[in-house]
Amino acid sequence: MKRNTSFLRFFLIAAASAVLAAITLSGCASFYSVSIRTNGNVSSVLAGGSLILRSSGRDLEWKVSSTSDGSGPVANGTFITQNGVLTVDIYEPSSVLYIIVKSLRDNYHDIKQIRIVTVNTVAVTPVNEIVAVGRSLQFKAQVTGNNNPDNAVTWSVGANTAGTGAVTAGTSISSNGTLSVAANESLRTLYVIAASIIDKTKSGVTSVTVVVPTVTSVTVSAPSHSIPAGTSMQFTANVVGTYDPSKAVTWRVSSNAAGTGAVTPGTTINANGILSVASSESVSALFVFAASVVDQNKYGSISVAVTPAPVTVAPPPAPVAPPPAALPPTPPATTPPVTPPAATPPGNTQQHQNTNQQQSRNQPQRNQQQERNQQQTRNQQTQTPPDVTPPVVTPTPEPTPPVVTPPVTTPSEPNPVPTTPTVTGVSISPASVSTKTNTNVQLSATVSGTNNPSSSVTWKVGPNPDGSGDKAPRTVVSTSGRLTVAPNEWNPTLYVVAISTADTSKSAVIAVTITNNNANQGSNQGN
Repeated sequence: MKRNTSFLRFFLIAAASAVLAAITLSGCASFYSVSIRTNGNVSSVLAGGSLILRSSGRDLEWKVSSTSDGSGPVANGTFITQNGVLTVDIYEPSSVLYIIVKSLRDNYHDIKQIRIVTVNTVAVTPVNEIVAVGRSLQFKAQVTGNNNPDNAVTWSVGANTAGTGAVTAGTSISSNGTLSVAANESLRTLYVIAASIIDKTKSGVTSVTVVVPTVTSVTVSAPSHSIPAGTSMQFTANVVGTYDPSKAVTWRVSSNAAGTGAVTPGTTINANGILSVASSESVSALFVFAASVVDQNKYGSISVAVTPAPVTVAPPPAPVAPPPAALPPTPPATTPPVTPPAATPPGNTQQHQNTNQQQSRNQPQRNQQQERNQQQTRNQQTQTPPDVTPPVVTPTPEPTPPVVTPPVTTPSEPNPVPTTPTVTGVSISPASVSTKTNTNVQLSATVSGTNNPSSSVTWKVGPNPDGSGDKAPRTVVSTSGRLTVAPNEWNPTLYVVAISTADTSKSAVIAVTITNNNANQGSNQGN
């Protein structure tokens, strides 16, 4: 028995060790799989040039061939080192080379095709653009040549065409060609250069004019010329100037036209231009100011009358009908007393005899009546306790008619006037827009209706009339209605939609035409 137990224990340990070894080997094989990579994922090289390749794996063996099976001949000066550095002979006859790497330990391998190309030109777009300080602009490069050279370039920006002139700190261009101009850039001309990664002697350049936006005017608008105390209202500001100045403004509220008057605590205006009036506001008019963040000396203002807070009238209580009048209790029925016969006066014998005869005829009836009265008396005595005096029989009074109280008639109140806000429509200003890529446009929405509906709206932008569809990721419209068109926006027309938050069935839409849109911009939709 002990021998069998020892054998079973040995078998289980051996099986567990085998499973663990298999898992370990599987993990190692996955970790050391072979895959060829290049900087920038390029797959072309110049004749007479070189290219650095890398690969994962262990104990790698590199090989270059003119065929994918590794047996094709190459020129004497074409070779690859065991570190993955490919050198191509200037007279290499093949237009395509195959780089093969193999792991001598794990027997994994990978193949990558490399084209031998020439680069003729590098073109940069857009050309001769204007960009404002503090803004960005997207550039693209197109590399042309023989055998489809890679379109990979390195970007630089400078004060001269060589790209060596210094620029203000904060002015730079990213690896994907996005130029960012510092807000304090002093140069008025910048040069953007794109050099081919395959042939660094080939490059393209374009100039960029740097401008400073100026503000000429600021106007403020409101959906109404009056506002009840204790309510809110949305104000909008429109900034106009040269070179598309920022539409951002700072808001303030005052009790006088100079902008210095104090208001009641609780009366405020927020950064989005929503004025909230305290219910205890005592001034008769408020003045709302919007100053440009680009130039605080440029501002606009508007006044609104403050009306008393609306009074809510409670409906009168419903009339209550009076309770019905109580009827008087009905007294118990009583038997009228029996009157004994009157004595017959002397001298009237015949009449007396007639009367006696009549009484004799009526005697049975009287006896029956007396018997009924005696039986009723016995019944009453049976129901009445011994110590209770029998009730005195009184004549039945005439029933008193019930007192009828006329209903109270409350004078009818007039029906209360409905005070629920109702949205009847939404409009957007301006009604149509034409602009370029990499610009901002301030829009404003007006919500019309009855009983002062909320002026808040939800904004959407897209290539479809309902504001949906694919667009450049940086093409957005803010909650305050500021439309930003991305530098790489490829849609020729965008639609901006404003939807009332109080009634989502009410909305407005305008078309925005992108004047400098072209079909080539579609290749950078993901930027």
